[in-house]
Amino acid sequence: MRSSRNGWSISHPATRRPCGVPERSTFGRPKSDRPVTIEEDWDKAPALDAPAILEVLHRHGVRFVVIGGMAAQLQRGGYPTLDIDITPALDKASLGSLASALTDMDARLRAQGLPPGGMRIRLDARTFAQVSTVTFATAMGPLDVALRPDGTDGYADLVRGAIKVEYKGRTAWVAHLRDVIRSKVAAGRPKDVEQLPALRRRLAEVEKQEAN
Repeated sequence: MRSSRNGWSISHPATRRPCGVPERSTFGRPKSDRPVTIEEDWDKAPALDAPAILEVLHRHGVRFVVIGGMAAQLQRGGYPTLDIDITPALDKASLGSLASALTDMDARLRAQGLPPGGMRIRLDARTFAQVSTVTFATAMGPLDVALRPDGTDGYADLVRGAIKVEYKGRTAWVAHLRDVIRSKVAAGRPKDVEQLPALRRRLAEVEKQEAN
């Protein structure tokens, strides 16, 4: 089954390949060989460029699933979002690839109490060893890494139901709306609870389409 809207193409294949498995013709080469650097002032930091972030993650061979608000938005079930959230595979190779991709994006730790432009930290597989979520400011916009989103067991859990989404030549595996809802229910934050009715309505539409 395949549907599209506003340039996004969504498919539900019988055999799934997690994002990050080489399909280099999908993304091509980076737009520029010049290093990218975000502004020191976070108020002037670049807005989210999700396709560019996906390109870098894919080029580095990161295995991941898009989650949260962006996952909902790509399935026409959410509200506009200013960042992209991903859940990476937890093996050392994939986390090392993620660290390399973040370095290419000039990623800096983004958190309350830090300078507006974020803080540079050491980036390697060990960066993610003792944390559940890390929020970054990058040259391509905000990127949050959630190793085990609320209500899930992480990548291995989410990738089983993930759907493939393509946008302007970029490809990603996106958490199914069922799993987006499951995580938001478990998180229980006011902004998550507020979105649940719209997400459930959209899920009902998706399930009806899948049944046909």
